[in-house]
Amino acid sequence: MAKRGKSEHEHPESLRAWLAWCWVYVARRSTRFVRWESIPDQDLLFFRVHKSYVRNGDIIPGAFRDQGIHPLVRGMSTDWNKYSTPEESRWRARTPSDNGIASLDVGAVRAIPGLAVDHDPYWSNRAHTHVLGEKDTEARLKLKRLCRWVIRIP
Repeated sequence: MAKRGKSEHEHPESLRAWLAWCWVYVARRSTRFVRWESIPDQDLLFFRVHKSYVRNGDIIPGAFRDQGIHPLVRGMSTDWNKYSTPEESRWRARTPSDNGIASLDVGAVRAIPGLAVDHDPYWSNRAHTHVLGEKDTEARLKLKRLCRWVIRIP
């Protein structure tokens, strides 16, 4: 019986390539390979607003809600202006043309009792940031007053 050569998985170069592929595969799907940073109060957050949350050109308070499956990682999703432009934030939507972008001042959001701003970067979105805390009626109305349109919905 003829001796066969090394299989492709036994070859050191193939093993290195396979391990590199695994690293890239895991890293692309992970949310924790990007460094967390503190966000200064003078910076802005870009908040994506779907057209269903707009009445007569105004954002309704119901737009300011937490998203996410697990209660420990739920928050209102925004993008930090250090790592994103309004256009980039809009293009992350499933249907960009159905969304507008509003800006929120970080310091003003933090001034609302019970709310906090937490940088929560993803591998695919370094700008991702959560506004944490209960969004009761009063907090939602305050957030609505703070919002300024950057890109209006067509």
